[in-house]
Amino acid sequence: MVGKTAEELARESHDLSNENYMKSQQELQRLEKTEQDAGLDRVIKIVDEIKTTAVNINEEVQLQDGMTAAVDRDMSGVQHKLAGLNQKVQTLLDNSSDKTKIIIIIVLMVILVLMIFILFS
Repeated sequence: MVGKTAEELARESHDLSNENYMKSQQELQRLEKTEQDAGLDRVIKIVDEIKTTAVNINEEVQLQDGMTAAVDRDMSGVQHKLAGLNQKVQTLLDNSSDKTKIIIIIVLMVILVLMIFILFS
């Protein structure tokens, strides 16, 4: 032997295997961190997409809420006018004969059909 004992060679071999083990573990940790970073990037992208969708939905809901309020105001006005007309018709019917009542009902039906046609066209 050239100056090293078997024990010294075994110790050097053990030190090299420990060093290789440490290097492989460090490399595994680096790869795992890279994979985790990529996973977090995907999660961040998905969260941003969900946020954008939520903002769009909120804007649409606010728009439709305003439209619904406008329709509600219009319907309240129409209901008020219709109640007044019903009262006038009732007064007219109370003061009319049967033949006149039938004519009034027919005329009112025609007016109602025209109003519905105008409202939905």
